Amino acid sequence: MTKKLGITFLKNYKIVNTLIFLVSMNFFIGNFIHLFCEIFYELGNMAKILISDYKIFSFLVLPILLWMSTLCCRIFAKNASGSNLDHITQAIYILKKNPENFININQLLGIRIAFVAIISSLIATFAGGSLGREGISIFIAVSFFVNIGYLFRNYLIKIALETWIYLGYAVGFAIAFLSPISAMVYICEKLIKNKSKNYLLTIFICFSSLLMIAIGIKNFPAVYQVHNINSRISFSQFISLVYLVIFCAIAVYLFRLLLNYFFKKINSIVGIKWHLIVLTLALILIIIAEIVGIYVIGGGIKTVNQAFAAENQFIYPQDFIARYVTTIITFVIGCAGGTVAPSIAMGAGLSSSFSGFFSVDLQFLMLIGMIGFLSPLLATPVTTAFVIIESTRQEYSLLIIFLPLSLIAFLSYWFFVFLEKKLLLIRKK
Repeated sequence: MTKKLGITFLKNYKIVNTLIFLVSMNFFIGNFIHLFCEIFYELGNMAKILISDYKIFSFLVLPILLWMSTLCCRIFAKNASGSNLDHITQAIYILKKNPENFININQLLGIRIAFVAIISSLIATFAGGSLGREGISIFIAVSFFVNIGYLFRNYLIKIALETWIYLGYAVGFAIAFLSPISAMVYICEKLIKNKSKNYLLTIFICFSSLLMIAIGIKNFPAVYQVHNINSRISFSQFISLVYLVIFCAIAVYLFRLLLNYFFKKINSIVGIKWHLIVLTLALILIIIAEIVGIYVIGGGIKTVNQAFAAENQFIYPQDFIARYVTTIITFVIGCAGGTVAPSIAMGAGLSSSFSGFFSVDLQFLMLIGMIGFLSPLLATPVTTAFVIIESTRQEYSLLIIFLPLSLIAFLSYWFFVFLEKKLLLIRKK
């Protein structure tokens, strides 16, 4: 009898501990990521001021800072380069084979890697880099939940490491885009895609955490500021938008191809040659920003908002091409940062650049371009439709248009990937 009471007490004790732990962690991580996002945004604005008002300083100092950003990753945590979302995916695959393999996934999701990524991304954005904050936000949340959850595992109910990863996905995504509903959709898509076995507990914990976050951010302004869009379009207009998202998918396919190819090439270089290449590319980035304009650098949130606020066209073809190039440069030299927010900016830029070919409202067209770029890059078409609506505070009736277009962009991208693999097989034969 005493033994049963002891077991019952222990279970209740662990349940209470888990509840306190989740509330505390959500509060701490949510505020930490929000602070990171605010600092990231302000440093990006400072970079624009430096490039526009202090040209000589920019040419002399900012390339060195970009070099320092990538050197920080190269010395202290090579895995910190980029957005680190691929590392999270690798960790999930490792846990499929061995659900308790903390040692191996810690090499991908360690706290040290998270802090190096934070420092590198903040230096990069201050130096005029063109990566976003969302990938790092998600990685921070995943790293903290996995490591701290594992540290206190003996005092909590049994929660799989995979569940902590998904909780990090949810919290990081929700804070970065101020979109808790989209974060829940994102988790569901990820669970289905990865065929997770812990889906019930994962969904419950993620939903509970996102509910707390939703309450905390309910008075925050939208990430992207745009008035409510009229969703009435004709069938012929819808078909023209299909062509637009397919074109976006092609641009994303080439974008990822260039990212992966040049990142591997530059990352494999050693010695003085690597330093010279990084400094040269960093200088080219600053020159592009000087020639084309300051709105081709940074995460792109401010640029998109200014484009939405403008009465006429704000982003032109040269702006889109320049951002395309600067984002690739910042990523391939090895700075930490995400490509999601820049891809949204590129989508808005591409659609705005060719707005003369479409007979729809410019702001609506920009939203479609954002979907066309984000869907194949994020690889979650349903989440894409939701996050564009939620981060712009649009009516959910737009899902009727956004969902099919998001799916078309996603399938188009993977069609090109499929063609690439087929062509490679033919060449080998």
